[in-house]
Formats: sequence, structure tokens, C-alpha cells
Amino acid sequence: MIEWNKQTVQLKWWLSLILLVMACLFVYAVVFWIRSELFRSEYKEDIQKQGEVANKTLQGMMEAVARIKTYLFPRNRWPAVRVVSMRYQIFISNNFDAQVICEFAIKALRDPLHFWEFEVWVEPEADPAFLLDCLEFKVRDATGHPQTYLPCMESERRKKVMIYFLPQVESAEADPRTLSISYRWPRMFGRLDKRGQEYWQWYQVSDENAQSLKFEFYLEPGAGRALKCECVTPERPKESLQESTISRGSARWPGWIYEVPDAAPGEIRGLTDHQEALTRTRRTAPIQFLFAGHCLLP
Repeated sequence: MIEWNKQTVQLKWWLSLILLVMACLFVYAVVFWIRSELFRSEYKEDIQKQGEVANKTLQGMMEAVARIKTYLFPRNRWPAVRVVSMRYQIFISNNFDAQVICEFAIKALRDPLHFWEFEVWVEPEADPAFLLDCLEFKVRDATGHPQTYLPCMESERRKKVMIYFLPQVESAEADPRTLSISYRWPRMFGRLDKRGQEYWQWYQVSDENAQSLKFEFYLEPGAGRALKCECVTPERPKESLQESTISRGSARWPGWIYEVPDAAPGEIRGLTDHQEALTRTRRTAPIQFLFAGHCLLP
């Protein structure tokens, strides 16, 4: 209210009340924001501590799995096993993610077979995967027997899994156990995208010949480039490498199939320093398959 004769300005009481309430609300909002930030910081620290504890627990569990496996089955006393057949299907998407589907038919030769070790690793150009579950990792016994698995190594670009047969695989079983394994790794073929080529290796121990080994690589149509595969291992009897296509949904994916029937165990010399070191460390294995090849984008 303005009084001209007294030359003074006075606020009405209700306006003063509104301004006072607004000031109180502002102070309350500032206090609430400070408390929220403190709570959020404490919550983040608590979550981080819980994550560290969970990671430590997981690492301890994986180390325990590895120690039990090593104690019960030292590498020089692993049960004799035959890989009757093996098939890898690798589907490379336009963003160079990859879905991998593999199938192993396995037989125990003398002693019961309790577990199967499965390992996957990728090049530095691939995206890191912190946990196995990030890869949509799945295992299924196609013969109908139950199974379970535990991770025994978790790093950003390398995973190792122990798959346990329930019940164990007996040497008297007439038919092999068939394991179907699948996973999807983001940017698994990032090196192929950046450099135009990527080497690929596969290694497996078997105590007898395999009836069939097959590796299939397919590139999603629409990538604007064509996939070419070459085998760089010493030539094996009856091996074949040929172009092929496969149906996925409504599209036909072009690719390549490398196949070796009645594959005898053997080994190759490394192609690079990394591969030479890998070969040297595994040369003590009594019987092994080791193949290498590379994919190109001309």
C-alpha cells in the first residue's frame, strides 16, 4: 500500500505472508536438495561397496570351481574323450556383433566323463563383456539329459565355463551326449570391421578321430561388403572350404563353410607371435585338433 502524503510504501499483510512462505519454501528446497545429494552419494558408495563384495564373492566361487576341477582331474589325468562331431555357426551382423551357435557330440572312452570345459575369447577390438550373463550364454543337452554349468573365469574378453553332466557320461553309453551352446558377443568381429581381416582359431582335445568338424561363417546381408574366408592351416585330407548361404528369418545370409570329415588330431605352426605362443603352450597335449583361418572383407 502506498501513502502519498506520508511518502511511504507498505506491503499488504497477505503479500508479506506470501513472500515469507515463498522464502521458507526456497530454504526448504535448498535443504532438501542438499540432503538428496548427500543421500545419493551415500547410496552410490553403498551400491559400489555391494558391487565390490558381489564381485569378490563371484571371483572366489570361480577360483573354488577351478581348484576343485584341478584337484579332482589334473590335466594329465583327464578322462579320455572323443569328440564325435562338432559344428560352429557364427552369424556376423552389420554392426559386427556376432551370435555363435555350436554343437558338440561327446563320448567317454574309458572313465566316466563328469564335465566339459568350454572357453571363449575375443580380440581387443571387441566390446568388453563383464559377466557371462551379458552374452546371453545358454547351454542345452540336446539328448534330453540335465546339465548345469558354472563360470570358472570371468574377464572382459575371455570366459571359461565348466559344464557338468547330470548324470555323468558313461563309456558304455551307445549314443554320444550332444551339447548345444550359444552366446552373443557385442562387436565380436570389430577387428574385421576396422582392419578388413580377422584371424580365427579353434582348439579341442580328443583321443580319437572326429567324424565331422564344421565351421560356418555368415555375414548379414546389406553390409555393403562381401565376406571371404581362407584356411591357413596345412591342408588336411578331404577338407573343403566353399561359399554357402543360410536362411535367417526372411533373409538369406551369404557365408562360407569349412568342413573336415573323419578329422584326425594334429597341430599347426602359429601364424603370428600370439598364435605361436598359443601353439607352444598347448603342444604338450597328447592329442589335439588345432585349426586356424581368417575372414576378409575385400
